[in-house]
Amino acid sequence: MEQKDSGIVQKKGMSFIEIFITLGILAVISAVILLIVNPRRRKNDFFDLERKNEIQALMDAISLCTFDNNGVLPQELESIPLDTYFVIGNNKSECDTVCNRAETQKECLRIQSGTCGDKGLLVPNYITKLPIDPDQKEWNEEKTGYYIGKISSDTIKIGSCASIFESVEVSKKYK
Repeated sequence: MEQKDSGIVQKKGMSFIEIFITLGILAVISAVILLIVNPRRRKNDFFDLERKNEIQALMDAISLCTFDNNGVLPQELESIPLDTYFVIGNNKSECDTVCNRAETQKECLRIQSGTCGDKGLLVPNYITKLPIDPDQKEWNEEKTGYYIGKISSDTIKIGSCASIFESVEVSKKYK
């Protein structure tokens, strides 16, 4: 609406273009804030990073044990058939139903009692304790949330059953 006071035109309110520009700016700012502050995504990213670190620590312990044992894996790992995966843990059954990232066997693999030749047990001599997935609602010492297997005669793979956005796994040659 326009009013004329002594020859000057005055407008009251905002035009549609000004409203749409304002709404567009608010939408962009809101989207940026959601991306930055999305707590669920941040928590899952943190969990995946922790999973990577724990998998790497376990792989390093197995590698050191194998090195100290003249290239021979701990006894529990040495007997695993190729392309066969096990959830790491103490459970005797139901380990095939919990892993979303790999097809695992029914029985968990107890690598914590694996021996490294005359150097003793893998746990606690090479790693203080077995890692347990950071999402502790589902995972514990019975089913740690990590799987292990041989992908070739000289390569093992360790991965996370519970990674959210990407596959979290490490493969390493040991011979």
